[in-house]
Amino acid sequence: MTAPKANIAIAGCGAVSTLYYAPALTILQQKGRIGRITAFDPDAARAHAFAGLVSGTEVSQSFDALVSSPADLLIVASPPWPMPIRSLPR
Repeated sequence: MTAPKANIAIAGCGAVSTLYYAPALTILQQKGRIGRITAFDPDAARAHAFAGLVSGTEVSQSFDALVSSPADLLIVASPPWPMPIRSLPR
């Protein structure tokens, strides 16, 4: 039985993402475990640099677009202040 491929969204493309997540995602891609990867960073150059490290990564133009993308897993690799704070209605 083949496991389904996971679609991954990653918010924050700085040092943690480039040093740790990019190599891990590349290995998972090589093993056929990942379908789509979408990345966002408030600094678009960082998002594009991350996309250059992980083959096939798409760059999202906004955080809202990222969280609206079809993803099975959202990795938040960012300090809390650059990303909009979301709360659930009570």
